[in-house]
Amino acid sequence: MRKTLLAGLLALIGSGVAQAAPLTQTFTAGIDPTLTPFTQSTSLSLFDSNLGTLTGVTFDIQGWAQTDASIQATTVTEGFIAANAHFLLFSEHSAFADVLASSGNETQAFLNPSFSAPLTSFSISLDAGESVSFDADGSAAFSLDSGSFNQLLGLQQAGGGLFNIGCTSIGVITTTLISGNVSTDQSTEASCLFSVTYHYESAPPTNQVPEPGTIALLGLGLSLAGLGSGLARRRTKP
Repeated sequence: MRKTLLAGLLALIGSGVAQAAPLTQTFTAGIDPTLTPFTQSTSLSLFDSNLGTLTGVTFDIQGWAQTDASIQATTVTEGFIAANAHFLLFSEHSAFADVLASSGNETQAFLNPSFSAPLTSFSISLDAGESVSFDADGSAAFSLDSGSFNQLLGLQQAGGGLFNIGCTSIGVITTTLISGNVSTDQSTEASCLFSVTYHYESAPPTNQVPEPGTIALLGLGLSLAGLGSGLARRRTKP
């Protein structure tokens, strides 16, 4: 009986120690609205591996752009106008090695995916010297997840730290004309917002201390075990 009671108490103590629960930690950084074309970088925090075991990483990127433009026909013209902002992302961290490749002057640049934010599109029909002005904005986003890119789990180190992430952006007006031509005056601002979310399980304490209630139950259980042992000895006396 005493062994059974002690086994039950040990199980109770085990359940009294808090179990590690999945946790998340999110960091964000951005590049403020800047006239295109531009190439800028910023920093995001690495996961501090002292906090526990990293089980997943979600990396989100959003691009925003706003354009003001004026288009003037030099001759009679008809056609289609589209304004877009294009984004190319880069980082030198080895965790992105499988989704990055050399591009231009950047050591590592996102070639796939790169993405565009559609700003506006419309048809035009202008006489010679006639102009049209417009302003528009738009945004686009995509995500990388360690479920597909396991190397993102490399975004960690003991004590934390930083890794670089950057954005190159240009604003583009595309014209498809049936006849004639146009001159354009365009000003486009764009920005990039980066967010990394770490999914992890917390590291267990080096020395787990039972909660006060568990300690009290242990004391009561040991007392009962002693009492049961004493009663058993009395019953066995001749």
